[in-house]
Amino acid sequence: MPEIPYEKVIYDPIKLAYLAGIVDGEGSLCIYRVNPAKYNRYQTPNFRSVLNISNTKKELFDWIEEHFSNLNHKSKKHKRSIFKKNSTHERWIYEWVIQGHRLVDICNQILPYLVLKKRQAELILEFRATYTQKGFGAHTPLNPETMAKREDIRVEMCRLNAKGFLKAEFEHTIPT
Repeated sequence: MPEIPYEKVIYDPIKLAYLAGIVDGEGSLCIYRVNPAKYNRYQTPNFRSVLNISNTKKELFDWIEEHFSNLNHKSKKHKRSIFKKNSTHERWIYEWVIQGHRLVDICNQILPYLVLKKRQAELILEFRATYTQKGFGAHTPLNPETMAKREDIRVEMCRLNAKGFLKAEFEHTIPT
């Protein structure tokens, strides 16, 4: 698969600080695993990292697209009921998603400004540093050391992102 061209841009520190505040408040930094299955052709588990910002205010995404337009395509818009299916209380939800080398770039630049999700951004950078193998994909298995390191980072990220009863469950099963 060809690499998508991306030109790194050094952003204004004030805009980066504002984006870091948005990520701290409305964003989600996560790492997830896609296990091999008949439909996906993976020989070993495939790991992905992502930054997702979701909100119902279009103005926020207009600002993000104005100042960080080279990072991604336009934000997505979908409708979701906030109470129950077929409810009259529906709202448009806007999402902005970054993955891959764009994610590494923006995490490096907003890291000094993050407060709540600083450790998650550090884990994303540590995770993406494991992408050194050329020609990886569905038909190329990962070496066991890389897979183990990615899984360890993913588990720590899950522990940091867990809420409520899940957080208590992680604290009792995973030594810190």
